[in-house]
Amino acid sequence: MPDSFKRESSPACGRLAVMEHMTDEMWAATKQNPDNFQGEVSINFPAMPDTIDLVRRANYFVSGPPGFPDGIHVYQGTSVLEIPVAFKLHALDETYCPHGPKTLLEVAASLHALTLPFGPEGAPAFWGTAAQNGEQKAGDQPAVLSDSSGSTIVGYREPKGMLPPATCFLELIVTDRNSVGIVCMGYVKEARVRLHGPFMQGPAVSRNLPTMGEFDFVFVHHPGHSNATWNVNLGMASGFSQHAYAKVVQRKLYNTINMLTNPPPNALTPDESYHGFAQ
Repeated sequence: MPDSFKRESSPACGRLAVMEHMTDEMWAATKQNPDNFQGEVSINFPAMPDTIDLVRRANYFVSGPPGFPDGIHVYQGTSVLEIPVAFKLHALDETYCPHGPKTLLEVAASLHALTLPFGPEGAPAFWGTAAQNGEQKAGDQPAVLSDSSGSTIVGYREPKGMLPPATCFLELIVTDRNSVGIVCMGYVKEARVRLHGPFMQGPAVSRNLPTMGEFDFVFVHHPGHSNATWNVNLGMASGFSQHAYAKVVQRKLYNTINMLTNPPPNALTPDESYHGFAQ
């Protein structure tokens, strides 16, 4: 019996990484092998979820005129695929928690951060329902928000440079890079963290440190998703967005990695595609 045990880290366990600003060299390396991609925030799963639940629903409008007992079905759209993922981390697992309980808190903070937009730190926001009746002054002057009686409630300065939450890369099932699997891009819709005891006493002033964490998040599969501003094409407010059509899903399940590493012509340039935590 060996004196110590250590589980080997394996990419087969899956990961969730944030897409960052990518140079031409980084894009070239990613096209050659997606394993080369490394985000500023990357969460590796120590084990696969017990269950991977894949539910997608086609929506139809159904009318029932006389003579059509089954109605007339008009396709409206397909609901987006949401992939729930759950995993656990133990503070004493040195492979996945190199900083012990601190890693549990870092993973929790990263997951919750993925649901929030990027914006300037410390920017004031609306306060109270009276904001709906307020008017903003021209230029950079703060707005004066008042209620119906005219009394001032709060000053407000609209934040600039606010961007949607991070675009993420999810890797769950890999058979072959061009075959069936779940290797895709999208965003985190929901995150939940449960920190468990017994809570430990740490060095110096640290205390109440968790020993285990349970992490759940819902990933939305959206191959063409980007959290940066789309380019304007030929003076029109339009852009390119990639989608997984029927043959793509039938042939590859949800392995849409080629859409990630091969942007369409005239689409976003690599340095405009994503805004991550490295900026």
